[in-house]
Amino acid sequence: MLIEAPETLAEPTYADDRIRCLVCRNRERSGECSAAASLGATRTYRPDEFLLRRCEAFLPRASEKDQRAARVRWPNLTRSADSISLPTQRSTKP
Repeated sequence: MLIEAPETLAEPTYADDRIRCLVCRNRERSGECSAAASLGATRTYRPDEFLLRRCEAFLPRASEKDQRAARVRWPNLTRSADSISLPTQRSTKP
């Protein structure tokens, strides 16, 4: 028996620059992301391969028409650690 994919998996008809993990070189055959550890996830992280996303570790497979890597596609997606302002820690002493 064939099961059809839900309509939610259809390609969007509007301009959408997000990608699926299925088209990323970092996706292993097992479904694990080889770049996960560099992003702060576990080394065995298996992202939902059908979910549209913008990922800072994205590298297109050779068969993809658009060969731009994440840092070029979405230049504002990543920020250097120097540009992130952290809240100051309050003293707990009276």
